[in-house]
Amino acid sequence: MKFGSLADDLATCEYPVDCTELIEAYGEATLQLPNGTQSLQNVLVPFEDERFDSQEDVRRAVIGSVNKDGVGREGYSDRTPPALGVDDDREPDSF
Repeated sequence: MKFGSLADDLATCEYPVDCTELIEAYGEATLQLPNGTQSLQNVLVPFEDERFDSQEDVRRAVIGSVNKDGVGREGYSDRTPPALGVDDDREPDSF
């Protein structure tokens, strides 16, 4: 996910800040996702009653709330064991 110029805006924002203030100021900003885009306003709607203490708090909220276009390949995992719901008969690699 790329925040683009929104990253600079969030860095210069005065904290703590109410979510509604962020939406008013930067809600039209577009987040670049691996499979599309989403506006900051759409991402932050579930947090309208929240107050953010730092830029990092805002980033965590955004990263945790983007739609499925922000995920990349669904069900993909490069970890062992396979992702939930994936049948895999391979033997685990031993290092």
